Formats: sequence, structure tokens, C-alpha cells
Amino acid sequence: MTRRFTRRSMLRASVSGVLGAGVVAGANTVSADSGSVTATGPYGGRVTARQHDHRDTTGGVLENIGAIDESLRIADLHTFVWDDGEQNTANLRDDGRNVTVERATDSPEVVIDGWAQIDAFGGRSLYGGTYYVGDVEQRALVVRDRPAVLIDTEISFFWPDEDIYGDDYETAFGDNERTIYTLWNPVLGDGDNEAWVTDRDGYDLVVARDGQWHVAVGHCAGDQRTFDGRRIGRTDGTEKSAWEDVYGEDENDHPDWRDRNGDGWLDSNESNDGPIDVAFGNYIGTADAAGWQVALGFGTTEAAAATNAVTTLERGYETERNQY
Repeated sequence: MTRRFTRRSMLRASVSGVLGAGVVAGANTVSADSGSVTATGPYGGRVTARQHDHRDTTGGVLENIGAIDESLRIADLHTFVWDDGEQNTANLRDDGRNVTVERATDSPEVVIDGWAQIDAFGGRSLYGGTYYVGDVEQRALVVRDRPAVLIDTEISFFWPDEDIYGDDYETAFGDNERTIYTLWNPVLGDGDNEAWVTDRDGYDLVVARDGQWHVAVGHCAGDQRTFDGRRIGRTDGTEKSAWEDVYGEDENDHPDWRDRNGDGWLDSNESNDGPIDVAFGNYIGTADAAGWQVALGFGTTEAAAATNAVTTLERGYETERNQY
């Protein structure tokens, strides 16, 4: 396959050196000057893409996702990659590299573009001390015809150190199995929320609620509509959070000096309440590229929120974007 790294990222880097970064941004996008961009649209819909500076590089995250009312929002939404071969998890915010954020000028859409770095520790690949990356493009759109936000993500994997080690990506990491995790933090009303797992028309959903405010979140990846594991985290203490389950636990039987994140498993449950966070999985196997969509439907009832999420997933990203 032609990797987005060679086809797009290298082109962008080379053109940027000649013309400057402001020219490289797409004809229908505006680059961030302050490190974040926000799109707003119908039904009070909104979403922000923010750069996150850390360890001398830059990651990215979606924040302040909501509709209908300011009290109905998701504080942030994170994207993780678990690598079974390296026994390690990376996320686009804290392990991101060279991430840019842009806002479309022809629709209420924000775009995160950059790399998620997956550190290799000499697992199945036997290439300890290096890393490979997931080249990510993540678009988030405020839907026109209903209170919903739709997120489309594409990722492709490659190894920047191929020339150093004298091997290619397929040899070093091609047999590693991976799971994508989506994690979101509902802050509805006063933030003391309840959430539960349900389904609608073949789609797994997690619904969160505070009083009348509801949000339903589901995903699709090709024909897949169900979750590969899910967790509604916390009844008390951060050690019980979904974040800790995805990214913090280290129960993979490796020496402490190997700074791995996560153990690749979600301790699934059906419901929870209080200051919660939510994560669900999308197993992609050994694929060297993947794409998926996540919809957040908002409403004043569970039924309305679920309908808005499922309808949005059924219509798909390009159809929804073409409404503008």
C-alpha cells in the first residue's frame, strides 16, 4: 500500500520548507494560531481540537464536544493504540508527535493531523529502543440535521528507523496485533453523571445522563458495530478510572525499567455513576491501516440521544459533511 506518510506527510514537510506552513494548509482549512481551533454549528453543536505540548513535541486531543446546551458536553475524547507485540499503549495526546490542528472554512469541522508514537521494547519485534508510529488524521464534524458530532479517524503505521536497522516495517512490526481504544469524559450538568451500556439497531452504545441531559456514543469500523470491550470507569478514586485501565495499568510481567503503558484489556462493566469516564475498544488485528467513525448523539431523552447517534453513524461522514 502507499502509506500516508510517504504520500502526504513527506509532501507536506517538503512543501512547507519552500512555501511556509501557512501556505501548506488546505485551501478550505485555517491553521491554529493559539494551539486550538473550535467549530460551531446547528443545534448548538461544537467541538475543539487542541494541540498538547509535552516532552519537546506536540500531541493533540478533541475537547468541549457538545450540543443543545452548554451543560451538555464531553470534556475531552482521546484515541489510544494498544500493541500486543510490544505490550504497550500510546495515545495521540500524550504520545503524539508533530501534531497540527486546523479548522475547515466550508463546514463546522476541525482536523487533527500527526503521529502517535508507539515505543518498542524488544517484544515480539526484538527491536528494543526504537519506536514506530501511527500516522493519524482525525476529523470531527458538527452534524447539520440533528444534535450530534461525528468523528472520522484514519491511521496507518510505519517505522521511521527502517534505514537504521536495515529491516522494514512488515518484518519488524507487521505481525503485531492492535486494538484502538476511544475514551471520553462526560461532564453533563454538575458532572455527577450515570452511564450504562445499551444497543440500538445492532450498534453498541454507551449512554450517559445527568437529569434531562443525555449523550449516546457508538462507533462503526467497516461492518463492525459492537465494542471489543468497554468500561465505564470510577466509583471512587482515579485508580478505578477507564483511563487507568487503558493507559495506566502495567500488569504485563515486564521489568519496571520498561516504561510500558496499559495491559491491553478493559475490565468490562455495564453501568456506573458519579464522576465517570468511558472507554471502548476496536480490535484491528495486524492491519497496517485502519479507519473508524465515532458518533456522539445528544438529546433530552435516552431515545433521542441514541437515535441521533445511530442515524449519524448510518449516514456516515462524507454524507454528513456534504450537507454543508
